[in-house]
Amino acid sequence: MAERLQVQVLSAIEPPLEDPANYYLVSWSGGKLLVDAGPRRNPGVEADYVVVTHWHWDHVYGLIGLAGRVKSVCITKRTLEYIDERRALERMRTVALAVAGRWILETPLAEAAALMARRYGEVREALEAASLEEPSECPPLVALKAEVLACPGHSDDHICIVAGGYAFAGDNVVPGRSVTLTDLDAYTGSAYRLLGSAWTSLMPGHGRAPLSRLEVAEYFSRSINSKRARLCRVLSAIGDDWTPLSKVIAEAYPGIAENPGLTSFVAARSLIGYLGLLERAGLVEVDRSRYPWRVRRRAYGRG
Repeated sequence: MAERLQVQVLSAIEPPLEDPANYYLVSWSGGKLLVDAGPRRNPGVEADYVVVTHWHWDHVYGLIGLAGRVKSVCITKRTLEYIDERRALERMRTVALAVAGRWILETPLAEAAALMARRYGEVREALEAASLEEPSECPPLVALKAEVLACPGHSDDHICIVAGGYAFAGDNVVPGRSVTLTDLDAYTGSAYRLLGSAWTSLMPGHGRAPLSRLEVAEYFSRSINSKRARLCRVLSAIGDDWTPLSKVIAEAYPGIAENPGLTSFVAARSLIGYLGLLERAGLVEVDRSRYPWRVRRRAYGRG
């Protein structure tokens, strides 16, 4: 008989988040496990272990108050690589330069970017004093016979945990709003992988919880179709001549220039993900030799 789990839904919000992030305290006969650590330094819970679904700060910042108290933090090597102040700021800078051709984070977004980067540095420092294990070897997940699923798309390190009839999906499902992606094809595969696993209730990284299988299936259907439509819009904005990404984003995301800040940055990150997909499909060429990057349609017989 499968172990019966008790799941407590926790949530918190910290600037520059626009809505709360969820994290979950899972209790069973063998102890307590926290799935993600939330966006606050002190998440205010007691647990034996923590498992991390992906590197984004609003899911790991609470490790500062937990890493030294739990038996171990279950985190992939890939996720650990992302949690670094310098690398975080450089990633944001690269996205900004690639799309705008200038350091657009030297705007009201600059303060938020610097804040998020500092948080990664603090989390990294906390993790250096903690015991770390791969999620596949995490004692409670092994004891619960949990599935640890690779679920990239929102981020390439993303994992989902399936145990005791629950799926802890991180940011693969965000009810009430659109999920942001870096790789649409990877996300589509992750959706199928999640729907193909055995669970009854899904616990998302943001928004209402739990969700039924039907609700999740409908969310994936809407999200994937919406992203495919955006992909078509991006491709339609690319012509035979080299075009700067600053022009492509203006056409593919109407009104984005009137919404500076985090919204425009997320759109820029998504655009780069779409371009990678189109490039791999042999449909476009991307010139990354200068900022902003330029793109053109790959014509038959050229190159």
